[in-house]
Amino acid sequence: MLRNDVVWRKQLSVDKILQDYRVAEVIEKYCPNGLFGEDKQGFPILYYYFDLDLKGLVRSASKADVLKSMVHTMERVYRCFQEQSKKHDKVIDALNVVFDLENLALKHITYKPGVELCVELVQMIEDHYPETLRTLNIVNAPKIFPIAYAIIKPFLTDHTKNKIRMYGNDWQQKLIQDIDMDQIPVFFGGQARGPDGDPKCSHAICYGGEIPQHYYLQCSKQAIDKTKMDMAVVNKRGNHMMEYFVQQPASLIRWEFITEENDIIFGVYMKKDGTPVEKLKMCDLINVLIPQRCNSHLVPEIGSFIAEQPGNYVVVFDNSYSWTKSKTLWYKVDVLLPSEGLTG
Repeated sequence: MLRNDVVWRKQLSVDKILQDYRVAEVIEKYCPNGLFGEDKQGFPILYYYFDLDLKGLVRSASKADVLKSMVHTMERVYRCFQEQSKKHDKVIDALNVVFDLENLALKHITYKPGVELCVELVQMIEDHYPETLRTLNIVNAPKIFPIAYAIIKPFLTDHTKNKIRMYGNDWQQKLIQDIDMDQIPVFFGGQARGPDGDPKCSHAICYGGEIPQHYYLQCSKQAIDKTKMDMAVVNKRGNHMMEYFVQQPASLIRWEFITEENDIIFGVYMKKDGTPVEKLKMCDLINVLIPQRCNSHLVPEIGSFIAEQPGNYVVVFDNSYSWTKSKTLWYKVDVLLPSEGLTG
């Protein structure tokens, strides 16, 4: 478990993410959450007001960007732990969450790409930020909440499930048992206001909302020049592999791809031996970039990976999970030398 976490942190450059990674504008503006205040014991509070345009988000940002933005948020939380520990001269290592589900609707739990994205976010947090939760306070849950919870529950640890508190109409009175009024925004029933008297404290908390269509990346997919890309049909229960030789350490492997109708899994590997690529099996490969199921039928998938050592790398488009559907794939993969990667 620890080794997997070390590998994951290295592959995503987690230790430098707060300095080097800029969260996409659409995520920053329309993904509802925000750190604000502390409870009576000094533990920080993360507020979620679930006014999330899931369909708009999936069409406006790649899954990789959404996941990485959550890593960015969690690293901010851990930095906050350090600051709070120093402030109160004791160990602060857990987070209170206030989760307002007033706007949870059937459209959220019936939109499959959005549900899959939420599940992946939960799995990532449980795998790599375990036992971070102090309390999860759920308020204003609508009647369909049990359906949504049934989807997420199998991916929650017992630790997380034991930290969940469901409140009824008296939820504001319940919150102030653990949190002082001046640490709760007026919008959530407290007394805190932001600059210019803002009752939502929007300077610290994003409240989401419908994503304008000019953020949608679907138009980018339509505008891609396929004449500059290779095409392949990835058969059901199959995969498509391409081999690239990296001569110099710190070279950049860069990719761009779309699929015509359905998602696909993408990963980067190194070969264990000299087996020709047409005879390779997955067991012959060493993973160097965590495989990711990509919504490349909705938005173009664009990314890169720094190859730290020379060798034979294999890019894999994996459709082995699909029993019924082949995938039409358009892709472009380049290997850039370190000097080219800085300017390319």
